Amino acid sequence: MRKNLYKFAALTMFAALSITACKKHEAVDISGIHTSAAETMAETTSNETKADPAADNSKSDSSKTDASKAGSSETETQKDSNASAALSVKSKIATEKTGKVSIEYPILSNLRDASMTQTVNELLKKEATSIITAWELDTEKDEVSINCDLVSLDKNKAVFTFHGMVNVAETAHPSNVRYAVSVNLNTGSPIGLTAYADVDSIAEYLSSDDVVVVEPADIAAEVKDSIKSSGKDLWQTVFAECDFTSVKDGTFPQAFSYEKDGDIYLIVPVSHAAGDYALVKYSPETK
Repeated sequence: MRKNLYKFAALTMFAALSITACKKHEAVDISGIHTSAAETMAETTSNETKADPAADNSKSDSSKTDASKAGSSETETQKDSNASAALSVKSKIATEKTGKVSIEYPILSNLRDASMTQTVNELLKKEATSIITAWELDTEKDEVSINCDLVSLDKNKAVFTFHGMVNVAETAHPSNVRYAVSVNLNTGSPIGLTAYADVDSIAEYLSSDDVVVVEPADIAAEVKDSIKSSGKDLWQTVFAECDFTSVKDGTFPQAFSYEKDGDIYLIVPVSHAAGDYALVKYSPETK
């Protein structure tokens, strides 16, 4: 039984969330999976600084002196700009492909601590593609298409979200998937919900009238009512397994979180009719 795929269905009151078919696959050998070297989107840097435009030259001798001083200043500015760029973390997207599976994952470079580069990139790829083994997917029969988006990137932290579709052979319908990965670039370790909130507060928030549903926007009110009516106890159970930091290897989290601009975003499971996952915003300073 694909326990990670069906676990929330046993917990939630949303009957539509459950998947009607279930089959056992042998353990998937992913040792032969190859990486596409092609870059799938423009390289992103954590800090882009443009040099000031050159000043106009004057015809007078005194103006030439001023221009010379200005040129010297601009040279220093350009050097500062280059130094800033040298410290900027860069990100590009690669694609893991095998059989019917296609999963994008990020590759970072130019980290402040170059010795952490391999550790960080191995973690990002591992968590981005962990759904293959956690859901016991058959790469030759089950269709998987997952894209990666950069949420935020600086010298200390990288945050990525993933979204797409998993169509397990012989099931009634494909499932939407959505998850997030945050990494501390100084330690090479994952960042989870407990770094900025506690489970009890989140469960309390999700069962209250304060819930802010960001997506799906078109049915936000209905999704809010469903989330709230599920109750605090259910959300405590779900968020006890939030993010990869709270589960053991081979287990896919029940929910996900990430921080951006002081707000906490929660990826929570909802009914299939509502898109399987909803994005909720939690602003700690208002609670």
